[in-house]
Amino acid sequence: MKFKIAFMFLLVSMFLIYKFYSPQETNNSGSSNALNKGSEAGLKLLNNLSLGSQTKQFELCSNNLETLKTNDDYSTCVDSVLINENKRLLREQAKLVEPIYLAWIYFNWQEALLHLTSLKLELQDFLIKKIAYTVGQIDLQELLIWIDNSKLNNDIKAKLITAGYLSYMESRPETVLEEVSYLSNTSIKMAVIDNLLTQWGVQDTLEALSWIEQQPRPDMYMRLILPMLTALIDKDTSLAEETILLLDDSQIKYDAVAYFTQKLASDDIESSESWVLSLPGGPVRQAGLRRLVEVMATQRVELSRILDIILAENDLTLQGKLLTNLVATSPEKGLDALKEIIPTLSFPIAVRKSLLAALTKRLIAQNPDATKIWLNSLTPTEETSYAKRLAGENMLASSLSSSIEIANSMYSSKERILLIEAAFSFVKQQDEIDYNFLYRSLVLTESEITHLENHYND
Repeated sequence: MKFKIAFMFLLVSMFLIYKFYSPQETNNSGSSNALNKGSEAGLKLLNNLSLGSQTKQFELCSNNLETLKTNDDYSTCVDSVLINENKRLLREQAKLVEPIYLAWIYFNWQEALLHLTSLKLELQDFLIKKIAYTVGQIDLQELLIWIDNSKLNNDIKAKLITAGYLSYMESRPETVLEEVSYLSNTSIKMAVIDNLLTQWGVQDTLEALSWIEQQPRPDMYMRLILPMLTALIDKDTSLAEETILLLDDSQIKYDAVAYFTQKLASDDIESSESWVLSLPGGPVRQAGLRRLVEVMATQRVELSRILDIILAENDLTLQGKLLTNLVATSPEKGLDALKEIIPTLSFPIAVRKSLLAALTKRLIAQNPDATKIWLNSLTPTEETSYAKRLAGENMLASSLSSSIEIANSMYSSKERILLIEAAFSFVKQQDEIDYNFLYRSLVLTESEITHLENHYND
């Protein structure tokens, strides 16, 4: 292991000697001594590297930036840090090289950005905002010309332009958006507007929303409102709550309420519950309740407490939807309790069918045989027949005999004949069609036999 480390160090050292003793380019305004000073900087860097300490390498680049005199000095400094710190998280690597880039852009920002945009994309994302933001403050127009003339892809161009404009969004957002609207490349223009609007929405959500409403086509920006609100929720909970409740009723508002409910619940489930229950009746309250039930289920809150919240609502249809959400999101251990409770609840038939169907699908995925036994224990009704039919259809491919057993346990009904037809259709798709097996296995009435013979023949 020590030999490998020594060998790697030797390679890096040779590379650095070559870099610093080879002819180097200088800043356009550099002096005739730049080459010698660059070599001296290279020697100083190499001497420090010989200490064999990753910390020393970083300290050299961050604390002795005045010794870097050429673009090669800067690029070598960045590269050495990234090579020797490659086991760190990308965010940490970015933090180490950021001061080098910030110094480099005052020397030659074009070369600094060119080097930065050659890094892996994930690392670029941590650096572009701060570095291009600073370049934009130095000379935004030159930055825009350079980006336009570069061979960078559109995604990176949009990120650089966005960062370059960001500092101006703080003082004159409407003017900035007007300027950006004149960018020649449509895809870049739309991406930059989206990015800047989202940023503005975090800084001043109401002003950003007002701007959107005043546009000739406000619908073009509706998709940005939810990202604005979610970012605002993460930044300022109180302001986010006030802003969300001021929105006109729309799907965007309902989605924002759901996200806000989840955000509160991640910190304090009681606060989230209190907030949702304080909302006025209607779609806004329903959006909050749906998300609250989901979060409470996944956080394994006591089932009786969740049921109390659901059954306290006066709307039976809403209760059914909330219970369906509960069935869909409950952990497996909670399904046993729901098996006992749901069949006893008094709902319209459509709601009961939906509930039993959702629960049956969850149970089959968990334990098909136990599900079959449970279904057979239920009182025969239209909704239990519906659930049995769904269970039988789900088992056709894995256990045809189980599907037949379920069909035989059902009383004569539309659901039973639909399951039997599904079994015949399944057999028809097999390489060897054998309807006789079904006729022998199924307990059929005369009318059912006649119906099947008219539709399924060998």
